[in-house]
Amino acid sequence: MMHWKIKASQQGIKLGEFLKDALNLSGKAARRLVEAGHCRINSKTDRFVNTVLGAGDLIEADVEDTDDASEWAFSPERVLYDDGAILAYNKPPGLSSDEKSVLAIVKKVYPQAELVHRLDKGTSGILLFAQNPKMLKELEQLFKGREVHKTYLAIVEGKVKERQGKIENALGEIRRFAGQVIWGAVPEGKGLYACTIWKSLAVQSQASLLECYPETGRTHQIRVHLSGIGHPILGDHQYCKQFKCAYKPARILLHASKIEFPLANKLISITCPLPEDFVQALNALKLERAQQDP
Repeated sequence: MMHWKIKASQQGIKLGEFLKDALNLSGKAARRLVEAGHCRINSKTDRFVNTVLGAGDLIEADVEDTDDASEWAFSPERVLYDDGAILAYNKPPGLSSDEKSVLAIVKKVYPQAELVHRLDKGTSGILLFAQNPKMLKELEQLFKGREVHKTYLAIVEGKVKERQGKIENALGEIRRFAGQVIWGAVPEGKGLYACTIWKSLAVQSQASLLECYPETGRTHQIRVHLSGIGHPILGDHQYCKQFKCAYKPARILLHASKIEFPLANKLISITCPLPEDFVQALNALKLERAQQDP
């Protein structure tokens, strides 16, 4: 469930237009969401995209579980970096990193673009694309050589007592459930080495904000590592069956906030602002420090 409160500057906007912008949907997808009864205004279901919103209105939306690229629109405002060879796009949560979803959307505007790495469907933030084969090869080599440094923000369950930490182990496939692969710690030699460094940015009784620096790029690495130390990421039901925290987000609260790598004798540094739902969670949980952009 996604939640918003209409600001004074947004007064007069129509419901369909608001959802289109807030969720980065096509007009068709926003209309379908509303007409299917998945949207409420001040706790009452509203099925009309032309309903005019007023300041202070509380909007709720049950986002449909779709990964069809036709339901999403390319947003120029989400381009974080473009030098003609490298493109960084602010991936919204709910969109997979594959040929049928985010890549298909980006290729409508950047037909030569190719994915360099991936983010989980529920994760928001920086996603890199190469705009020519030479750059694709260069970036792949940088990733392989661990010269790409990524920073993630995660809102996790519980009060983290330590100020910082380092998690090292071998990760491998534990089991498969409902078509999903569950990863976890395995004996050395039966999995791949994984390392995540983290530090605490803000702590409250029910949740904490962590900044994570994965030194390796294993599948679900940050999610598995944080769950393994008893602080699963809020919304990550794949690695936590039941959360104690009263705040129930609609997706995994993990955001790729920064990426840095050397190229042509200079350091490329790209940052990504926090998405609205992440900021809402920080405010609701009173994790004040995180209200600043990473």
